This record gives sequence, structure tokens and C-alpha cells, in this order.
Amino acid sequence: MSRNHIEKVTCPGCGKEADFTVWDSVNVTREPDLKEKVLTGDLFKFTCPECGHTTIVNYPVLYHDMENKIMIYFVMSEEGYQAAYDACTFSGFPETEDNKDILKSFRENTQDYLYRIVFTQNSLREKINILDRGKDDRILELMKVFMGGSLQKQQPDLMAFSLYYGYDFNEEFFVVLGKDGILGTVKLPQDMYDQLSESLKDKLPDIKDRKTLLINSEWAVEFMKSMDE
Repeated sequence: MSRNHIEKVTCPGCGKEADFTVWDSVNVTREPDLKEKVLTGDLFKFTCPECGHTTIVNYPVLYHDMENKIMIYFVMSEEGYQAAYDACTFSGFPETEDNKDILKSFRENTQDYLYRIVFTQNSLREKINILDRGKDDRILELMKVFMGGSLQKQQPDLMAFSLYYGYDFNEEFFVVLGKDGILGTVKLPQDMYDQLSESLKDKLPDIKDRKTLLINSEWAVEFMKSMDE
């Protein structure tokens, strides 16, 4: 089930304090409306009851999809990452005589789960979209490296940017995000995705492997370096 608690937030507009609901975890199978709030950002949006000013509040949350057996931890620090990693790998729960039956049941019920850890809200939404479409996020991160380099060559004046996976109806694409917002979109080349998937099928571990749970651009660069060794 989902869990939340109330915290006080100071409005950056008028300086007044007000209650804000912070979600520790969202179970989108039992409460489907929460999934939409994650994807739209409303889960993190604070609107001041005094002046109406709206701002985004950053806080860690666990996204839990029981139907598709997915857990995504959104964390904001190295300490948060370690705690999430320990939870995913059970290393943070030493077995005792009192809890061994509970731990055994938990392991059995989640052994088929796919776990991921992310550090930004955009990455959280992206992971949800990727996994909802049945895509391999590792292949997409590798594609971002290739396509990002190609974009930089085509447009040398293009400032720092990031690529995020998205889809609209039957079209899949990468959103090009700069420091001031969205710069455009690039259609996802399905043939490139298929070729990479085929060529790496024996080199990548099972997608549910829990040794590496932070799949991002840094992971992609390191993986490419390992392939050259």
C-alpha cells in the first residue's frame, strides 16, 4: 500500500508555512491515480493556500507497480542510494530468528521484480515510460550516447543537453532537454534499438539482475569502455 506523511513547506512566494503531503511510497496498482500524479509531476507540486504560488518540492519516493513487478527508488543523495540498494538486494536487512520468516516471504514475493534507482524526477518518469513500453533501459541509455554525439556533431553550437525517452500514442522519441527547457524531439530509430539488442543479448546480464540498479548515461559510458577492453 502507499504511504505518506505531512510536512511543513515554506512558500517561496509569500514566506508562509503550509502543510504538504509527502509520499514515502506509491503503489500504483492499488491506487492508479497516483501514477498519473507521478508522470505529470503533481505528486511533487505544492500550491500555497495563502497566495496561490506553485513550486516543485523534491523528496525521495518509492514507486511500486505490483502488476508489472517493478520498483523504482527515487533518491536524492549517496546515502539514499545506499539505503535503496540495500533494500533492493536485501543486504540492509540482516536475518534474525525473529524476522527470518518475514524476509523469506518478502524475497519470494519480489524475486521476479525489476528494480531501479534514479536521482531525478525526470529520470523517474522516464523509467516508468520505458518499462511501461517493454523497452530495455540499458539499450536506450547506450542509444542516447550515440545519438547525443551525433547531435553534437550536427549542431556544434548546441549547448549542454540531455536526452529523455518519451512516447505519444504509437510514436517513440527522445526529448532533447536543455537548461532552459525542451529544445525539440528526435524520433527513436527502432532498427538501431533492435540491432543493439541483438548484438548485446549475450553481453548484458538479465535485465532483472540486481548488481547494477543505476542505469544512466554514466553506466552507458562505462559499459562501452568495458566492451573496448
